[in-house]
Order: sequence, then C-alpha cells, then structure tokens
Amino acid sequence: MLAIFEEVEEAAETVSAIISEQIIPATLEFIDKGTLEVVEEYAQIGLPVEAGAVLLIEQDGPEEVVKRDMERLAQVCEFKQANEIQIAATIEEGLAEPDTSSCGL
Repeated sequence: MLAIFEEVEEAAETVSAIISEQIIPATLEFIDKGTLEVVEEYAQIGLPVEAGAVLLIEQDGPEEVVKRDMERLAQVCEFKQANEIQIAATIEEGLAEPDTSSCGL
C-alpha cells in the first residue's frame, strides 16, 4: 500500500494511529518530501514528489489476515486525510519493484 499525504504531520499521525490499532505491518516506511525528491531525481521511478510524505505499508501472513489488515490500514490512512491510497490489486503487483536498473540501486 502506498498512502500519499499532503502534510508530513498527517503521515506522522497516521503512523501513531496504526500503532494504536495494534496492527503490526511487515513494513511501514515513512518517506518525507525531501527524500522523495532526492530519490526521484536520482532514480526517476515516478515517486509523488508533490506529496508532503508517503507511507509505504506491507503486510504478510495468511491471505484473510492480510486482506483484513490492509483494509483496516486503508481506513486509518483515509481517516487521517491521505490524499491517495494505492493498494496492489494482485500478488504480482504487490511484489513488483520499481525499475531501478538505470540508477544502480
């Protein structure tokens, strides 16, 4: 899941809300605007550089647990004013990584 926020404070509040929901994601990465801009300038992989911050969230486990957790995480992100929430539609899409071959990553 990629949750895009206009303000860094909204993303930070969302991390706190996720923790208070007692959902422990396999991955919860907080990427601020400065980092988005630097990585995008270098890698040119289509990051939302207009965002104040982005949360990259992944979950693993049994399919029904992952589905339930991701739905709840999306609700929390929406409640905390995420501008956009992108959820992988398939396992393959979720496993896909950006093409960074041209940037040496």
